[in-house]
Amino acid sequence: MMDNLFSIIIIATSIWVLIDAKKIGVKRGQISGMGNMGPWGWFFVCFFLWIIGLFFYLAKRPEFKRINTEARIVLKRKSKLSAIYWIGTVFFALFFMYFSYLMYQENTDDFSNLVRINPVPQAQQLVQQEKIVEADDYLSYFMDYQYVNQDLQVCSIVQ
Repeated sequence: MMDNLFSIIIIATSIWVLIDAKKIGVKRGQISGMGNMGPWGWFFVCFFLWIIGLFFYLAKRPEFKRINTEARIVLKRKSKLSAIYWIGTVFFALFFMYFSYLMYQENTDDFSNLVRINPVPQAQQLVQQEKIVEADDYLSYFMDYQYVNQDLQVCSIVQ
């Protein structure tokens, strides 16, 4: 459960970084050094190196905001989507498909391992030890289940 929560936090913060970087106008080449990336670059850094990438982005964010407010650059939209966009889209589609498959497997495995408890042997053992009240009390826990109610051995022990 905690692994899933941590994965969701990583995905959500990485998507936030992508959206925020696009919103403030981050482009590759605006600054020099290690932070010289576009929005998708920041996204992948935050996704794969979350603890480093997120805080590095938050440290560089004021610099990007200052550059973009000073320059007042009007960005022209490309008519075609970039290859990195399609790679990211395919990657996330595959990731979410795999993640949902793991969640499905985790849930189905829990229920497939359930086995009906047969209370008859334990109750018979209590009857043989002449602990009739304990046997009746033990069987009363299971009488709500239909498979126990319809069992002839259980009915004979209860009477």
